[in-house]
Amino acid sequence: MGAVYLAAAPGGQWVAIKVIRPELAQRPEFRARFRREAENARRVRRFATAAVLDAGTEGPSPYLVTEFVEGPTLARRVSTRGPLGHGDLEHLALSVATALGAIHAAGIVHRDLTPANVLLSPVGPKVIDFGLARAQLNTTTVSQQIGRVVGTPGYMAPEQILDEPITPAADVFAWGGVVIYAGTGRPPFGSGPTDAVLYRIVHEPPRLDGLPDELRGLVELALSRDPGARPSAEELREQLAGTGGVTAAPVPRSRPRGTGARRWQRRGRPEQTTTAVSPGPTSRQPEREEPVTVVTPAPAPAPPPAVPPRVSAPAPAPAQHQRPGRSRRTPLLVGTAVAGAVLVTAVGTTLTVTGGQRHTGVQATTADSAAISRELASRSDLARASDAVLAGRLALAAYQLSPTPEAGTAVIASFAARTALTTRAAGPGAVDVALSRSGERLVEAGADNRIRVWDLRSWLSPTATPAEPPAPASAIVASSPTASSPPTAPVLPAPLDLGAQGALAVAMRPDGAWVGWATADGLGHLVGTDLGSTQAAAGTLTGNISPIERITFSSDGTLLATVTRDGSVGVWDVSQPARPLILSRLTDHSAPVTDAALRPDGAVLATAGIDQKVQVWSLADRRRPALLAELTGHLGAVDATEFSADGRTLASVSGDDATLRRWDLSDPAHPRVLDSRRVTASGSLTDVVVGIHGSTATAADDGSAVVWSAPGPGGATDLVRLATGTTGQSRIVTDGPGTTFAIAGGGRGPVVFTVDPLRLTWLACAQGLGPDRRWWSREIADVPFEDPCRR
Repeated sequence: MGAVYLAAAPGGQWVAIKVIRPELAQRPEFRARFRREAENARRVRRFATAAVLDAGTEGPSPYLVTEFVEGPTLARRVSTRGPLGHGDLEHLALSVATALGAIHAAGIVHRDLTPANVLLSPVGPKVIDFGLARAQLNTTTVSQQIGRVVGTPGYMAPEQILDEPITPAADVFAWGGVVIYAGTGRPPFGSGPTDAVLYRIVHEPPRLDGLPDELRGLVELALSRDPGARPSAEELREQLAGTGGVTAAPVPRSRPRGTGARRWQRRGRPEQTTTAVSPGPTSRQPEREEPVTVVTPAPAPAPPPAVPPRVSAPAPAPAQHQRPGRSRRTPLLVGTAVAGAVLVTAVGTTLTVTGGQRHTGVQATTADSAAISRELASRSDLARASDAVLAGRLALAAYQLSPTPEAGTAVIASFAARTALTTRAAGPGAVDVALSRSGERLVEAGADNRIRVWDLRSWLSPTATPAEPPAPASAIVASSPTASSPPTAPVLPAPLDLGAQGALAVAMRPDGAWVGWATADGLGHLVGTDLGSTQAAAGTLTGNISPIERITFSSDGTLLATVTRDGSVGVWDVSQPARPLILSRLTDHSAPVTDAALRPDGAVLATAGIDQKVQVWSLADRRRPALLAELTGHLGAVDATEFSADGRTLASVSGDDATLRRWDLSDPAHPRVLDSRRVTASGSLTDVVVGIHGSTATAADDGSAVVWSAPGPGGATDLVRLATGTTGQSRIVTDGPGTTFAIAGGGRGPVVFTVDPLRLTWLACAQGLGPDRRWWSREIADVPFEDPCRR
């Protein structure tokens, strides 16, 4: 709505001045909302909120002056320092309930009580922001378009979602959610797409684990779906203060449903099966603790072990990654002593083992460079937690001697995070990001309403050397104190300013020649780009009744899929990007869609929904998509789905059940489950991508990214985990080979990293992290020196 200024009143009192933006002040609905906020705030007793000292609602720049409350919001306090302790939590619960009692006594229903609207002042919590408040005698008609619902999704009461009368009981429901967040650090109904959160509020119980027993029963009462079963704010206060009693367990009651009920009607948990829609027999399997998808009567593969074996490796390095002119000397083998045990890996006829803290003096008359490489990689893994520099040098030495899978994994684990590139360290974050097939171009939809295209060629090139250092980048993620900066990523061309509209999603045609993005007005836009030149041409995607939230190209760039906020999916012919043509709109879903993925050849479409399903559609006739199969097994809304670059693998993630699932879609009508595993992270899963060799990367809203190996006999293992520093609804993308990744979110610009061992070797050497001859002779004395950083 505007800006808030800190100011000093003539008497020296600090005050906060909230001023509406002039362009919004011209709109009657904004002026009316601002006037209502001032009037409502004046009616509430001063101890419960920031007292209104002055207001001007009629002039060209309406303003509101309140006392300045010195203290963070509850949201900031929990996000920076973690959940409240039991004593502080009980004090907060009592104070907010008391404030709600004062608000309701003034005849007001707040309707937007959230952790961001609770200020932790030195004298206790205060409830602020009455912009959505209404008098209790009024009811509201909630718009059926998701995204225009009045309130903050994670803390809205079911009646706010279902177009039913709003009473003070809605604030009590929000109070329960605020207490859960304050006590556990997580929203009461999880995170993810708005549709999914609202669905859970209406149909599923909140997560109460982590709350102290003294509060759990009262919070459960407050979160009853039936408004009549909830205690009043005054009853909450009395119970918390020990002067009254509200001890009964929640009593389920039937209640009338409004016009919104049909949209959110639960369809029942799907059986854990894959059901083919095309004619032919199907099979079902009863729900089990770790459900798997079954498409034939044969038993499904067993889930991977809870504790996987040591990382086996990425795919072997391609032939072009072999270093030309490598010496074929026959080195000697070195063993390693760990806690008194000697580790020996050797191929030879004679071994001489001696004791020692670091070296065993193992020698072999016939040594195998691959065995030495694996041994050094093992030493790297053991040293990584205590000495990252040593671990990195051992990994580079191992990969130089022989690019074994173990050596490649060690290089990835040592340097993927340390060499990651942050395109913009300062300023607002990125809403979405996309990579070209080659990984050389990256497009970013910035939270500052700008579209930027980045050239990553100097960062990715494996031909540059430390003798020819590139220009420094803006920032490094988790860089070593001794590391220098990797290459820069220049912007190409000047950023495109979108004005007030901003972008909700962005995509890049695989060849990097066209960029597509979506704005909040429901339009999609296509612009051609060339390195060093301005836009070449433009096209517009029209006819959407709500904003586009996801957008993706087929690999040949002739097809485009869009997901709009109303849950529909559009399939577009963009063979002539300046004149895009809508081919079909998929609206026949069992629940709103959260994501869509095109198989690279454009023949198959996969859609993810909040009903726990991934649906697979044939685009043989692009004007009449046909449902082929439904993939089930997730125990919550599916947040994202994506095909591999070869089109054979489909992956999906759910933030609700923290699970990554992968299917073999070689035959889309008869999918076969590959694996399913829980992803441990402090945040909720938000996105997934798949590489051509089956490696998969997941992103979470805490900014963490995990790259997983292709499923093997022991299941999939994680190659690397990164804390990228991004926040919120993170998006992750990859290039064609699946070796370069970019992740976007709040807090900073896109973060780019690679899991290609050869590129990581070059990036590490560019930062001066490679082993030198002196270190080599000290740590690997019996192996002739081979410099990983030489030309």
